[in-house]
Amino acid sequence: MQLEDNAAELKSAKNRCQRLEHDLQDLQTHQDYEVKERSVTLEQTRSKYHRELESLTKELEDERNSAVNVHAENRQLRAELESIQAKFNDDRASGSNWAKEKSRMETQYRLLTESFEEAVVTNREAQSQQVTLLSQNRSLRARYSTTYMLS
Repeated sequence: MQLEDNAAELKSAKNRCQRLEHDLQDLQTHQDYEVKERSVTLEQTRSKYHRELESLTKELEDERNSAVNVHAENRQLRAELESIQAKFNDDRASGSNWAKEKSRMETQYRLLTESFEEAVVTNREAQSQQVTLLSQNRSLRARYSTTYMLS
C-alpha cells in the first residue's frame, strides 16, 4: 500500500514537473518573442532616426553651401558697387544713369542681404533640429541598453 502511495506521489510529482517545464518553456518562448519584437521595433526606430539625421545633415550642408554662395555673391556685388561708386566719382555728368544703377545695385544688395540672413536662420534651425535628433537617438540607445540589461 505504501509502495502504491509512493508510486502515485512520484507519478504526480513527475506530472507537475513536466507541467512546470512546459510552462517554463512557454514563458521562455514568449520572452524570446518579446525580445525579438523589441529588437525589430528598436531597429526600425533607429533606422528612421538615422535616415532623418542623414536628411537633416544633407539639408544643413546644402544650407551651408547656399550661405557660402550668398557670401560670394554679396562680395561680388560689393565690389561692383564700389566700382560703380568710383565711376560716379569720375563721371558726375551722367548722374541720372548713375542714380538708376546705384538704386538697382542697392536694391539687389538689400535683397541679397535679406536672403543671406534667411539662410543663416534656416541653417541655425537645421542645426537645432539635428541636435534634438541626436539627443533622441542617444536616449533611445540608453533605453535599449537599459531594457536588455534588465532582461
